[in-house]
Amino acid sequence: SKESAVSGLQQRLMFEKNRHIIGSTLLSAIGSKKKLEDAVLKKIAVIDGLSRLKVDWNRKVALIVGASPKNVWMSGFLLENGMITISGNSLSLDLLALYISRLKTTRIFKKIVLTKVYRRTVRGHIFYSFELKAYLPGYENAAAQKNNAEGAKK
Repeated sequence: SKESAVSGLQQRLMFEKNRHIIGSTLLSAIGSKKKLEDAVLKKIAVIDGLSRLKVDWNRKVALIVGASPKNVWMSGFLLENGMITISGNSLSLDLLALYISRLKTTRIFKKIVLTKVYRRTVRGHIFYSFELKAYLPGYENAAAQKNNAEGAKK
């Protein structure tokens, strides 16, 4: 009966090995599932953030355009490093001043600077071409540092 005892022990050993293999495989699969869930949740968070950003920028652009009084129109809009450059035209300097004032009331920008204004005459009609630099909150120093670095290169 030694042989049957050895056979029983071998079966028991094989059972324990298989149980260990199955347990390890299950633990590995659970770990992989958890990693996959975490990766999916991170991607969902990024997508949600981008959706909020899109909605936020749609709102901001609508406010910027909506701040423009009659006879002031934009001809260019550039976002770079937290600074928005707005190019446009106005039939008068008073209307341009009103536009800047309205932009300030949107509270989108930390700082707005009129960087260029040119008086132009086309077919006897006077108008003013302008350029504004508007800084988003938290970026006004970064933009100034970039300008200083560019000036140092020259």
